[in-house]
Amino acid sequence: MGVTANYSLPYPELSDPPNVPQDLQRGMTAIDTKFAQVDAAIATSAYTAPTLATAALYANAQQTIQQGVWTDVNFQVEQVDILNGHSTDTLTQKYKVPQGGQYHIVGSGGFDTTDDSDGMFAMSIRLLKANDNLYHYIAYASGTPVFKHIEWMASVAFIGPLNAGDMVSLGMLHKGTGGPRKTTSPSNYPCRLGIRQFL
Repeated sequence: MGVTANYSLPYPELSDPPNVPQDLQRGMTAIDTKFAQVDAAIATSAYTAPTLATAALYANAQQTIQQGVWTDVNFQVEQVDILNGHSTDTLTQKYKVPQGGQYHIVGSGGFDTTDDSDGMFAMSIRLLKANDNLYHYIAYASGTPVFKHIEWMASVAFIGPLNAGDMVSLGMLHKGTGGPRKTTSPSNYPCRLGIRQFL
């Protein structure tokens, strides 16, 4: 009885006495064993896609922004929060990055400027590093309302690396006159924060 060079599958030599059933049994048994080994190797090496952090948050109530003071928006509603980076009970204004990686972050919000259109309004997304408690601006947008009785809106975006434990927040700053301002009405343009991790 001979064997093949690569997988050592048995086959009858030309000089072997003829016994077709036995030769077929030996060959099929060897092939079946080899297939089982290949199946096991495929199962153990199969790629499993990692779970990526994803969140879609928005504010369901107006929020008062004091003049000249950065204020983080409170996000009371989670449309999506894979890996639980956000809480609607504590620190609602923060998203805690659950795992390090590359992220795409988009924040949008604005001011209700129906009182008057004097002064400047600004909005930013800020990244709070958990290891040093310092704010680092990762995106910034600003503008001045042109007409009265409008809602001033802006969006900011960030693409880049974040570390596990980093805290992301959408900060808003009112630099105009006339006292505090309110954020845009959630029934019209709610403040939002979208976070998506990618490979």
